[in-house]
Amino acid sequence: MKLNPPRKITCSGFRSSLPPPLRRICTALVLLAGVAAPETPLLAAWQATSPPIVVDVQSTRRGHVFYKGEAVALKLSKAGATSYIIRDYYGNIVEQGLVTGTVLAPAVREPGWYKVNLHGGDQGMPFSTSVGSGMFTILRDDPHFPKMPAPGTYGGDGLIDEVTRGVLGYGPQRHKVDNASNADAEIPRLDAEIALDQQYYLPFDPLRKRDLLIVFPNGTWDLVGVRKIVDHFKGSVKYWEPRNEPNFSTGATAFVQNELAPFY
Repeated sequence: MKLNPPRKITCSGFRSSLPPPLRRICTALVLLAGVAAPETPLLAAWQATSPPIVVDVQSTRRGHVFYKGEAVALKLSKAGATSYIIRDYYGNIVEQGLVTGTVLAPAVREPGWYKVNLHGGDQGMPFSTSVGSGMFTILRDDPHFPKMPAPGTYGGDGLIDEVTRGVLGYGPQRHKVDNASNADAEIPRLDAEIALDQQYYLPFDPLRKRDLLIVFPNGTWDLVGVRKIVDHFKGSVKYWEPRNEPNFSTGATAFVQNELAPFY
């Protein structure tokens, strides 16, 4: 177990003003305190093991997104929570109370991002009384943004939900080509994903033109496959990115000569 550095305990600030017998007593007490004082073990911020009880926060809404004026209804995955605290984006407590069963119905109605912390019995260090947490969002029902569809609506490859990105309007998706040598399989997958952007992202900002991006994170060695993909999407995609962070797999000179220059 990794321990904190030894505590520095001293009485040097006033020792010189003491008569010699008391100086010796002070020194003895300092040495005794240094031996007897327990060290506090360092606890890692990331825990590889879960506490005995873990309660997930669920809802019937995609991404736990609600709209202003709607009742927020959350469902807990299991029993074990006895109280809850809800904080806003800035960490302010906006609501707290007791939990009964596995249903939570917060009174929060104002637009914003909220974090739910669940508490129950003491689970020991470093978890204490924490048994779970979750998040939800309340949006304004603004016609300038698309409405969040029902759960289960296709949203992309699963890594990033393009529907949610479009509903929240927070920037273009990095549509990725996993294998340029297999362009015939990549193109229909990208077609489906870009169709989502055309429905949920592109039409909703008349003041700032929105454009699409396709990236090749695994490189552009196969220029035949790259060209086939670019030719297919050149009418709908404006920006193209070659291998990102090439330093993980090749040197700068080799990347520029073998991939970057031929790509452009």
